[in-house]
Amino acid sequence: MILPKFNQAQPFKENLAAVRLDNRWGFIDREGSLLIPAQFYQVAPFSEGLSRIEATPVELFSPRKFGFIDRTGKTVIEPQFDWAEPFSSGLAYVGIYSANSLGSQTGYITPTGQWVMQDIPGAGASFSEGLAARRVQRPVDPLQPFNLEYDYGYANPQGQWVISPQMLSSQSGLTSIQQAGPFQSGICGD
Repeated sequence: MILPKFNQAQPFKENLAAVRLDNRWGFIDREGSLLIPAQFYQVAPFSEGLSRIEATPVELFSPRKFGFIDRTGKTVIEPQFDWAEPFSSGLAYVGIYSANSLGSQTGYITPTGQWVMQDIPGAGASFSEGLAARRVQRPVDPLQPFNLEYDYGYANPQGQWVISPQMLSSQSGLTSIQQAGPFQSGICGD
């Protein structure tokens, strides 16, 4: 049993649990030993040997930056992303935003930080059971230019469509479309 001495704790994943001490996060082992000092502004549970971390802001109101650490606490991908999802199927979905859209980047990176699918068309998501939900915009009706609709499908880690984009559902005459959820036990859910 680990005695309560933390401000907050997350469940164990990959034999480590995130704990918060004095508004900073670190990781403990199953005996309660602090293996990775509480130094991060935010963390995600370990996934595929890496944890997404949010570096402590350098100054008040500075932009959030996310990177990844390994199980020893070593930074393996420097905090540089404006958002990042945990690794799944060997890839993490990340993004870097720019004041103008020309400098923005979204896509998937490897555990070494290399971009493998960059600026892919349509919004993406993390992989689940080897597939990632992706959204692509339908052609815009010139009579309704602000009525945007999307199709959803699933791609594999190579970026190939496994389930082609299609309309998932429509609410009786309305234009809202349900977003695709992750696969769990071979079934798509939300």
